[in-house]
Amino acid sequence: MDGNSFQDKTIDIGNGLSAFAINAKKPIKLDQSEILKLQSSGQIERIYGTMCHSWIGIPIINGKDVFGLIIVQSYSPSFTYSERDLEILTFVGSNINILMQQKRIEAEDKLIREEMLQKDKMASLGQLVAGIAHEINTPLGVCVTGISNLYEEHTVFKKAAVNGLVTEKQFNNFIEDVGETCSIIKSNVERASRLISSFKQVAVDQSSETIRLINIKNYINETIQSLNPLIKKTKHSITVTSPDCLELKTQPGALSQLITNLITNSFIHGFEDVKRGEIEIIVTEQDSKLEIIYKDNGKGMDEEQSTKFFDPFFTTKRGSGGSGLGGHIIFNIVATSLKGSIKLETAIGKGCKFIIAIPKV
Repeated sequence: MDGNSFQDKTIDIGNGLSAFAINAKKPIKLDQSEILKLQSSGQIERIYGTMCHSWIGIPIINGKDVFGLIIVQSYSPSFTYSERDLEILTFVGSNINILMQQKRIEAEDKLIREEMLQKDKMASLGQLVAGIAHEINTPLGVCVTGISNLYEEHTVFKKAAVNGLVTEKQFNNFIEDVGETCSIIKSNVERASRLISSFKQVAVDQSSETIRLINIKNYINETIQSLNPLIKKTKHSITVTSPDCLELKTQPGALSQLITNLITNSFIHGFEDVKRGEIEIIVTEQDSKLEIIYKDNGKGMDEEQSTKFFDPFFTTKRGSGGSGLGGHIIFNIVATSLKGSIKLETAIGKGCKFIIAIPKV
């Protein structure tokens, strides 16, 4: 009988030898006389057709649940299974159980990693939205102030004009103020437009896994600009060194998320008790890959901390709300989304240096 015909189907196992072994939840070896006794006592149903001379059933058990069964049977009177055969098949069943559990754990681990990346992506988008609101508020505020002042001057000038009291000096001052205010409004509207355009592209990238060609230096600077609300609250500085025309076909959203997480990690952990932190991002092209060196002058980590940095749930701020997923997410972004590699060099008081290699698609 072809086993494929039973694929994805639920079948009643009845009350035969298979059901007996499953219900017993332990390895069972039976000869023909023992099978007949089980049948005559009603513990199993009557067996129709040719009866085997020797039978072994090995339930595959996880905890209290049976999720599989190994059965071997001999129809030859000259061959009977031994206790050694039972031991060997029990060992095989145990290893199948271990392999199944490993597969289940791997599947769960993959799901957890995907959920972590998605949550981090949404957190980055939330930070980006806050950045948009903060950055655009400044030029719009200037525009509102300019329009308000211009409207007041217009009201005064109109009243004077209606009464025929406009002097040459007043007229010239009004024209000058209108031109100056319009210039201020124009420059700030253009600034807001550039900010919106920049934030819009970064936001789209962070919510998408689309691969496209980007200018590395411009894109890193746009990502840093989206973090201005965080940066402006400190005296820390960020410097980007990269060839102006260097381009890479990659997942921009993953790159933005990587830079965001590295900077956030420096600000929260590396620059703790550091008043003027310095971050340097150096990008170079090397044969078939792009190398990004990210380094800060923070407090650094000891050997034990650096060894565990990329491990999930490792944090130095457990009592302060640290989840311990930051380093692991950084590793997964590089390894999974960007298909690259990342190495950490650090020491106490020497800051952190991340060496990231991304293949050119």
